[in-house]
Amino acid sequence: MDLLFNEAQVSFSATPDILALPIGRLRLRNCRVSEVLNYIAQQAGLQWHRDERGVYILTRRVAEPIKPSETKEAEKPALPTPPRVVSPEEQRQRLENIPIVTETIKLRHVPVADVCFLLGIPIQGISPYQLMLQDFALRRRPSPLSRGRGKEQTIPWSSSVNPVVPPTFAQPTPNLTGIGPVPALQSPNGSETAGQFVPGGFGGLGFGGLGGLGFGGMPGGFGGLGFGGLGFGGLGFGGAFLGALIGGIQQIIGLPAQNVLLVRGTPQAIQEIRDILREIDVPPDQVEIESQFVEVSGSLQDIYGIDWSLAGREVTVVTGLTVPEGTINIGFVRGNLSATIGALLTRSRGKVIQAPRAFTINGLPVVFSSDIDRPVIVQETYTDGLITRTTTYIEIYTISIALYAVPFINADNTVTIYIMPMVQDIPEYVQNPAGGTIPVVSSTWTQALVRVRDGESFAIGGLLRTRNSEARREVPLLARLPFIGSLFKTKAQDVDEKNLVIFVTPRIVRAEEITPKEL
Repeated sequence: MDLLFNEAQVSFSATPDILALPIGRLRLRNCRVSEVLNYIAQQAGLQWHRDERGVYILTRRVAEPIKPSETKEAEKPALPTPPRVVSPEEQRQRLENIPIVTETIKLRHVPVADVCFLLGIPIQGISPYQLMLQDFALRRRPSPLSRGRGKEQTIPWSSSVNPVVPPTFAQPTPNLTGIGPVPALQSPNGSETAGQFVPGGFGGLGFGGLGGLGFGGMPGGFGGLGFGGLGFGGLGFGGAFLGALIGGIQQIIGLPAQNVLLVRGTPQAIQEIRDILREIDVPPDQVEIESQFVEVSGSLQDIYGIDWSLAGREVTVVTGLTVPEGTINIGFVRGNLSATIGALLTRSRGKVIQAPRAFTINGLPVVFSSDIDRPVIVQETYTDGLITRTTTYIEIYTISIALYAVPFINADNTVTIYIMPMVQDIPEYVQNPAGGTIPVVSSTWTQALVRVRDGESFAIGGLLRTRNSEARREVPLLARLPFIGSLFKTKAQDVDEKNLVIFVTPRIVRAEEITPKEL
């Protein structure tokens, strides 16, 4: 094509797809340009014409419409017209013609601080849910051993202590000091808030296959819920996406004392927020968690009414470093729990240490803890120049038996419960080179994710408690004789190991059972 018009020294115009059409080889001799174009147009389905400037324009030939009588197939329905895209300027002009009103939205069941989280505005008020999550995250760390003279031995919560915590959690937390509340993003004329984006919180530690609940973020930040084998919650989202998706809102203010939201914007936008809050502001279900800590003598397999064979099929268990593999067992109580515990007590094989019970909101943690402070006299010897000094003080060792639980109610009236018992004990004492003895503190813990029916009980066994005792026997008078007195007295060390079995029973308490019909 290019060669033809170059030889004829004329101009032409054609689209790239026309120029790419194959036209074969032509042998031209004493032919006019119009004759050649007629031949090419007939072969390739094209048409051409020459405009007033003398430029040859090549286009595709338009097909002739088919007459209705010649139509063989049924006519297809016409495609719907796509919606017209509204430009930001047109949207702004529309909003200028809509009146701006101020309304209050009364919250009945959700604290205003949590609604501020969802709407992505700076927190106003105190969120009890967030406080519980932060407290739970701190309590899940191994308990520090309090020492005398104001010193503390802090056990770092990192991958070196707990194998299920990924190393990324041990990285330094970014400094968020000085960020403060993020101001509203408004349009140039101040008529609309575009949305407030605030940093999210950091995800909590993963436990037993379920990612931790995030906490500790800037206002509006929810920690991520991470799911995986032993994953951890990722960075939370700021929560401002809801506010950014609703146009026409100028300002939202939370009033914690009245638990009310003060909203300024267009009536349509305020109604959208009302519709969303109607789905959120509902009374939550609760879970009653009943537990019993029973100290058992003998083997766990001899306990009547507990099926230990289901562990590994219906539960996920992760044990701590101080627990030998295979010693932690999860079993389901088949039958009456009272009968099972009663059989242990009547045969003098069991002793109930404590039986706490508590209620919690669905998805929020509950903590049972029993602490004993044991004082120990410790001596420290150090050299100050040429003078050797010995200091004696009292250390307080806090020994804890704790149970952490987070229940989740499923749609089929079952409860998936994350459970973490931790038992600390002093199995023995070691000699202090400076004098006296120092206790050896053992920590036994496990994490499990269990799914049970409403009101069904399960047991956690294999948490050992060790008791060391020393028995002395002597013959009166003769044992006090010099030189030969040791022949008339004996000393025996007795080590008593007992299993601590924890029975847990979750029960669902529906919101309608405790919420009055008329408020």
